[in-house]
Amino acid sequence: MNDKSSSSWTHLEQLPGIWQASYAFPGGLSRSLILALPEDDYLVYSPGESLAELAQRQVLMKARDIFLLEPNSFHSLGLAPWRAYFPKARSFAASPAVKRLAKKTGITSEPLELLKAFLPEHIKIIEVPESKIGEVWLTVSHIEKKYWIVGDAFFNFSKIADKGFLKWFMQLNRMGPGLETSRLFNAFGIKDKKVYSEWLKLKIKEENPVGLIPCHGKIIEDENLPHLLLGLVNRRY
Repeated sequence: MNDKSSSSWTHLEQLPGIWQASYAFPGGLSRSLILALPEDDYLVYSPGESLAELAQRQVLMKARDIFLLEPNSFHSLGLAPWRAYFPKARSFAASPAVKRLAKKTGITSEPLELLKAFLPEHIKIIEVPESKIGEVWLTVSHIEKKYWIVGDAFFNFSKIADKGFLKWFMQLNRMGPGLETSRLFNAFGIKDKKVYSEWLKLKIKEENPVGLIPCHGKIIEDENLPHLLLGLVNRRY
């Protein structure tokens, strides 16, 4: 399992105007995303601790405003480094995540409602109900298809670590291989699992996403994705 951060930001093949890079954290590897907005503004989803300087050199050279969006309160390590590198950047998070993020970073995030005003029509925020950690997703529409960008609700590692603590941790928390929802997220991320699962099944049927871009693991692009997600929800909840 590769545990090294990216040496560059690369365009996402599936969607124009979006770049990705990976970064290491104590539990493995995660994905950061930069989404281009109108008027040379940019949205950074899950800003990775080691990726700010690369982003400035490779993507954000002419950025006007930068908005940092934390997927949930667990994704806290990159917030302070990015704000130090981009002092005028604004930070946003779902309300359940604000207190813990402020405690961990010293930065108080702004409400998601304020961020929504800067997003174009094809990018929508999904606030996950029943989330104790303030899990927030994005829906990106492209050519009449929808793609979900998610934090810790879904994992899609092609394999788990080969040995050591990380192997034990991934096995214990059911973090793969393949499309999964972890025990850690279910235990600490969700209040009422029945309410969450019913909401999620309705959301899958409503949006019918063909792509899943997780912070953790490989991107899935499959017309059969709604069926795969519904099957997973029925098994785990």
